Formats: sequence, structure tokens, C-alpha cells
Amino acid sequence: MLTAGLMLALPLFFCGFPKLSQDGAIHAAASSRFASQLWNGEAYPRWIQDMNGGLGSVIRFYYLPFAYYAAAVFRRLFANDEAGWRPLGLSAGLALAGSGVAVYF
Repeated sequence: MLTAGLMLALPLFFCGFPKLSQDGAIHAAASSRFASQLWNGEAYPRWIQDMNGGLGSVIRFYYLPFAYYAAAVFRRLFANDEAGWRPLGLSAGLALAGSGVAVYF
């Protein structure tokens, strides 16, 4: 199951999160700014300060922040990716592979 999930997630690992998705740009920007605030010492950034032209945006409580934490770890590896497509793609790929394993068990 894990192998199949990882193989299906290969495009996410190599190309990053899909840019032509409906809300991909919003998630990429939010995860990038979440990672910045996390690495600046804020343990659970609920208000993303640099979104919406500097007015900020909320991280909704009905979305668990694990995907943003995983993308923040990958953000350290891809510091040159300003938009955050690669870290978010890696996070989504691991979630896809992990969901297959969870369904199996």
C-alpha cells in the first residue's frame, strides 16, 4: 500500500503542488507564511500576518494544521522556493501515501 501511494504521489514529489488547482495558490501562500511564522518562534500560528495584502488571514480550526507543519519542515529543504509549491507538494504526497496505509489498517 505504501509503495502504491508513493508511486501515485510521484508527480507531487517532482513537480510540487498543482498550480492549476482551484485553491492551490491560497494553500501555497498560507503554508509558506505559516512556515515563516513557525520558524520565527510562534508554536501554532493561527493568524497569518502577511496574507491578503498585509491585512492577515486566519488558519481555520476545522483544518488540522498537520499539513502545514509538515510543509514547514520541507520548507527548510526548499528555501529557494518562494511560492511554497514544492514543500506543499511533498506534504500532500506523504498525506496521500499515509492515507492509503491508514485505510489498509
